[in-house]
Amino acid sequence: MSSVERKHLRMLTASYGAVYFSEGSFRSLGIFLPLYLLDPTLGFGLSPSDVVFLIAMAYIAWNFKFILGLLVDLTPMIGNFRRRIWIIGGEIFRVLGILAICISRGLSTIFIGAFIALTGDAIVDMGADALLVDVAPPDWHGMGLGAGWASRAIGYSISAIFTVHIIITYGWTLGWLIFILYSLPVLMILFVGEPKLTAERKVSKKAIAMTFSDTKMATSFFFLAFFSGACYALDPNRGLLSVISGEKLGLAKATTLGEYLRQLPIMGLMMASFGFAAAVAPL
Repeated sequence: MSSVERKHLRMLTASYGAVYFSEGSFRSLGIFLPLYLLDPTLGFGLSPSDVVFLIAMAYIAWNFKFILGLLVDLTPMIGNFRRRIWIIGGEIFRVLGILAICISRGLSTIFIGAFIALTGDAIVDMGADALLVDVAPPDWHGMGLGAGWASRAIGYSISAIFTVHIIITYGWTLGWLIFILYSLPVLMILFVGEPKLTAERKVSKKAIAMTFSDTKMATSFFFLAFFSGACYALDPNRGLLSVISGEKLGLAKATTLGEYLRQLPIMGLMMASFGFAAAVAPL
């Protein structure tokens, strides 16, 4: 490998480390939204089943991320941008969603903000994965994705601890605004150049038709969509089990702010333990 190629891979490694770290820290939104809705001082009065339903619906774009991937592949080259158009668009969605959550106390607006933010996060993830395939040598894809998963889990873990500290010390408003800071490292992807689109790399109607007319391929596609939804529902720190964890710790039963805040650090440590364990697995 030449020095130019090594420099290129180092730049890719740094960029993708930043992007996936941003994804992990930002995706802890799925942890903190249930905690926010269970805060006794905010008066939402939601049952655990209500919280689970809202989180599941906010994550709906992640369940069908594969369809987003088809849209990403169909995007034409616009100047020197193709995949990065989606990544930048997803970043805008993430910021707008967080601002909507931050400025509103109405449940419907909070849900819409969470939906927009997590949809933007799914778009960022899909665009970054697609760009990696374009710009990295084929024998580096596994290393790039493995390091990306580890970076994502580390970001998730650090956010779990740091955001809990921010919420306890400064309150929910700054706790939400810090998610905008978490989203910014994804802009490192702007320094990655994209190759020109060739005829061989364009997605055709014939290719899409053949994909979904193949029984095994179509079954796998929809099974993965269902499985990804189940994973988010059963994640120890999100969805159904996050609410159960909160109940066991006393978050759902807390009637005062003091009772609630005393349990948050324990929840943060539990989230971080899960995240660091996930960071080791891809390595």
